[in-house]
Amino acid sequence: MRVHAWIETLYWWNVEYLDEPQPDPGHPLYGDDEYVNSDGEAVYLDGDLLTTDESGTWRFENGKQFVSPFAGEVREVLEEVVVEVQADYDVDGVQLDYIRFPKADPAAGYGESSPYDGSQTESEMQALREEGIDDVVADVSSEIDTWTIGSSAVFPAFYTSDSDSETHKSQDWEEWGREYDLDWTVPMCYAFDADEYNSQMQASMDRQSWGESVMAGLAINEGHDDLETQYGYYEDYEFSGYVVWSAEELDGPVP
Repeated sequence: MRVHAWIETLYWWNVEYLDEPQPDPGHPLYGDDEYVNSDGEAVYLDGDLLTTDESGTWRFENGKQFVSPFAGEVREVLEEVVVEVQADYDVDGVQLDYIRFPKADPAAGYGESSPYDGSQTESEMQALREEGIDDVVADVSSEIDTWTIGSSAVFPAFYTSDSDSETHKSQDWEEWGREYDLDWTVPMCYAFDADEYNSQMQASMDRQSWGESVMAGLAINEGHDDLETQYGYYEDYEFSGYVVWSAEELDGPVP
């Protein structure tokens, strides 16, 4: 069995769903900027590190606090995490997940440390958001040892919307495979019907233009089809392999 460390790269806290909504002192997101959650609890965070819209409002995803890739401190913390994991634990791989902006708001990613100055068009800002995520991938993946498998979990090329921002969540993962120290890419082909499976898998195959391995991500929780059904769609494509989310839902052998 191989063990890969799963890192929620830019998703650092959740004020709605954790038993303790307040980060402890010493946590990188601990600060003195107040946020009141749906339970009426005052939570204090370091707002300078969070993604915002252009008005400065924090942008969350279902209570999840995403930090800005534009913040140098964020990249430094992530590099330290990867180094520590490899030094202290006998892992075979490191996977970067949540390496994006909050998916519900394509405008997310402005804020104290961002390059936004009010003059850019949405298209120009989207390019800057992509560059910000690219910088995180470049910096963090450079700390992954050559004998450790580096991978990323990404959205397929189109996923939820026709707009550029929603199309790839600022994840230019085709570029990551060509330019950075990542060995595997796992497009999350999570779907609920045949058309969706085929569309997402085909879009993922269309973006393979380098030598690294692309694994189809299959989801078998929260109402998704069983693994055997999804594997039937997967077999029609030439992926290097597949990854199952979430393994605890398995009730039999894998195909």
